[in-house]
Amino acid sequence: MSKHWMSGLMALGILGCAGGTPAQMDGSWRLEGTRLIGCCCTSPCSCRLNKPPSFMHGCDSSTAVHIDRGHINGVKMDGLNWVTAGLTYAEDASTNWVVVYIDDRATAEQEKALRAWMEEGIKTLPPAKMKHLVGAFAGFRRSTIRWTADRSGEAFRCEIPGIYDFSMKALRNPGHPEPITSTGIMDDFGNSFTHGETLEHLYKDSTLPREGWDLKGRQSNYASFTLASDLSTTYTVGWGCWSAHREFSTRDDYQERTPCCHPKKK
Repeated sequence: MSKHWMSGLMALGILGCAGGTPAQMDGSWRLEGTRLIGCCCTSPCSCRLNKPPSFMHGCDSSTAVHIDRGHINGVKMDGLNWVTAGLTYAEDASTNWVVVYIDDRATAEQEKALRAWMEEGIKTLPPAKMKHLVGAFAGFRRSTIRWTADRSGEAFRCEIPGIYDFSMKALRNPGHPEPITSTGIMDDFGNSFTHGETLEHLYKDSTLPREGWDLKGRQSNYASFTLASDLSTTYTVGWGCWSAHREFSTRDDYQERTPCCHPKKK
């Protein structure tokens, strides 16, 4: 089993960059659903703008995924949930890590298909970027995952009792009826998302030697997606073009090190 894994489900295998063409995974799969992402950064999500995150220690983040309908190599995945949590994009890449929680309602066949799909996705990652995009793998955990969505389709909550509680709603500017959206972003689930107001984002797993977090009010976003192995649906180049680290000669720095624009008083 690979020792490195994706955070935020970057294991979709559509991570190519050259020529703007996503990498192709083996097998046949189609998944339709919704994903929620939240992190420690201030808004907007700088990583999706190909900029370093807000903090040098990296990006504490989670991704919650709910599949409405779909299959992986013929295995029906309707109603399946999973959550990834971890740290990525750190200045010191050796500190990056990730854990994957799979819905305990998943059958053995579904879990096997999902793991194989993620492993196949890992193979498409640019080797030089592995340590930045992923981290030490803390394991798969079968857990009770509860997913709820408001009828409006603009408010969501995902829970792992005693471990994780993440809820958000669409973010709107005053005087605007429509939610705030961004397009042309780096993301494995498509090229756009809706910005969220983070109502709760708690995480702590006592079985892991990791610090948890309370990220209420920090950056979050959500997106509906339809992804398929024939690339006929939502198009995305994922994270293959990411280069926001000095190792790749970026001139951008972590936001907490950005100097103040006000002149110093004499």
